[in-house]
Amino acid sequence: MVLSVDELDVLDGRPASVRKRGYVIEPHRTLVVDGFREGTDEVAAFRFGSMNESYAHEKYHNSNNVGVIGAAVFNERGSFPSEHEARKRLRANPFSNHFATPP
Repeated sequence: MVLSVDELDVLDGRPASVRKRGYVIEPHRTLVVDGFREGTDEVAAFRFGSMNESYAHEKYHNSNNVGVIGAAVFNERGSFPSEHEARKRLRANPFSNHFATPP
């Protein structure tokens, strides 16, 4: 699983990509991500704020996707989704008009 916040990979705080390493999560397990990894013991915590104060803007001068949380989930290597599941995934709509009310 590759996770991104504000278009930045949570593992390294750099621009996200599905080609990056990501996390391997065991079945029926949970994953807690407190912020962008800055080292083995350091994390830049996620905080709500203005677009210009965002980690993405401060680090890369890019606020195009501030507020967007992304998750790319992959099957276990060597396994493949069924044809029905693949079609369903291709038709998925991640923005189905169920947005949070603005503050």
